[in-house]
Amino acid sequence: MFHANMDCIDLIQSLEKQPQPPPQGDLPAPPHHHHPGREVFPVSSGDFLLLHPSTASLLFTLHLSNKAHPAMFFAPLLFASLMSLAGVCSGGSDAPRGVAVGFVFDLKAKCEPPCEHAGVCIRNNTCFCSRGYEGETCQYANCDPKCKNGGVCLRPGKCRCPPGFGGRYCHKVTCDGGCWNGGECTAVNGVAKCICPSSWAGSKCQEAICPQGCRNGGLCVAPGICSCTEGWLGGACHMAVCSQPCLHGGKCVSPNKCRCRPPFSGPRCEERKKSH
Repeated sequence: MFHANMDCIDLIQSLEKQPQPPPQGDLPAPPHHHHPGREVFPVSSGDFLLLHPSTASLLFTLHLSNKAHPAMFFAPLLFASLMSLAGVCSGGSDAPRGVAVGFVFDLKAKCEPPCEHAGVCIRNNTCFCSRGYEGETCQYANCDPKCKNGGVCLRPGKCRCPPGFGGRYCHKVTCDGGCWNGGECTAVNGVAKCICPSSWAGSKCQEAICPQGCRNGGLCVAPGICSCTEGWLGGACHMAVCSQPCLHGGKCVSPNKCRCRPPFSGPRCEERKKSH
């Protein structure tokens, strides 16, 4: 398996491990390229592969017959044209830019299973993968940088993010519906959730907190503030309201209901009990 983003040295090292067909005929020795400790010889005949530098897609092939001097393919004019079209080898290498050095391949080569995602079968069961893919058959997409927070790479540069995460590489935390009242969306143990200020609670920080509590059916509508039902007042909705005041020291204990002190009675404690 070869990759489009291999630099020239890696490419040559990989190709040196592959068997090369012997030169054919009595042609002069083909040109070669020197690298520290080794020499790389293009073969004198075969099919030559030219790839696009970014996508590794096949631009065209050259057939080098045993009757043609291989040096003709390195003529300055043609070489300049090839350089303008493609360049597999990096500019920092002394191998020719624009020509995939040693990329002699068999048009009859078969890869089983076949190369995926525009990969090219260059030798039997050997795929050259287009940029952004890897694997024996180029079956795996490669996202750079890697998908974060459990995201899965669907294709180069495209991640499928789990719920609660977004962005090109799943690096952004997103809380469904947002965080209210100053809450901050963050990842906790791989799960997106809202971190609420001390006076708010709930999945979206939508619930106010009343430390004193709201009694008698009251609702906490803001930090420390209760909305009371009819007939009740006070910070905790703990004070009953009597539309008419309780008399003679009586106490309003529920809406319009007085608790009277002896010897008084009645709805407003207005009646004195008669002694026997």
